[in-house]
Amino acid sequence: MVNVVFWNLNQRGNGFCPTLKSIAHNADILLLAESKMSDDEVKVCVGLDRVPYKSDFDAKEFTPKLYARTSAVTIEHYSSSPSKRLVFYLLDTKEFGEIIIGGIHFPSKATYHGQTQLSFANNYSKWVSEVEQQRKHRRTILFGDFNMNPFEQGMIEPQAFNATLSYDIAKSETRTSHYERFPYFYNPM
Repeated sequence: MVNVVFWNLNQRGNGFCPTLKSIAHNADILLLAESKMSDDEVKVCVGLDRVPYKSDFDAKEFTPKLYARTSAVTIEHYSSSPSKRLVFYLLDTKEFGEIIIGGIHFPSKATYHGQTQLSFANNYSKWVSEVEQQRKHRRTILFGDFNMNPFEQGMIEPQAFNATLSYDIAKSETRTSHYERFPYFYNPM
């Protein structure tokens, strides 16, 4: 089993090392958003290395940064969305083969809400689908800061994340809306 931890540090720096260490000490994968901690500080604090990223991060730390215990997992950066708020990594597992890991840091309600967040969710969902089509499978785990409640339009609309908290519904794989099929995301939150 791979242990995954996410935390939005909200622009905080190394002063949060003791708290981060207590939360992530058993993590194999750590995703940080809005982190002012340097890669060296995270390595000293938690003992994880940042997975090399193929392009630049944004200046305000909105791009989620992924760290991993490389002795426990084989993981590599694959791509990112144009906004750099959604990054994709490939996790190689013995049991399931390749898994797409998507780390997301959705725009905040302080600046965007309602219809704008729904529009963003539609775009992010398309980027997830594109990566799944490129990799030829749907074994995707998407985690991070969605900045939405589980029942908001951006989470449940078919053209957006089409998320359901019901495992039984998610097992049906897709739902039809206006004669088009949309894959479910299982969101146990």
